[in-house]
Amino acid sequence: MMRLPAGSWWRPALVIVVPVLVVTAAAMVVFLLVLDHSTSAARLDLIRTALAVGAGTGAIMTLVLAWRRQWATEHDAAERRLTDQYVKAVEQLGSDKAAVRLGALYTLERVAQNNPDQR
Repeated sequence: MMRLPAGSWWRPALVIVVPVLVVTAAAMVVFLLVLDHSTSAARLDLIRTALAVGAGTGAIMTLVLAWRRQWATEHDAAERRLTDQYVKAVEQLGSDKAAVRLGALYTLERVAQNNPDQR
């Protein structure tokens, strides 16, 4: 099986395009079975409606993927801030000044209070 690079744009495109095509085809079949398509105007309306269903499906899937990407970005940024805060506090524990060490302890305590799963 051929593997795509991690930064490839093909995977998201396939995740959106394939379901949109399937939903559009399914909508077309359902509309052909349910609606009257004896005239050319009715067939044109049927095609327009099926394509609108497909476009709506694509828009919804694009929004879901964008939401997931935004959530992952925010989650990574929060983790990075937590790590930076922890590293700086640990570095400050080695300071010669008592006030700096005390500040580091307060920072570590705040990190522990705000992140119970990181205690």
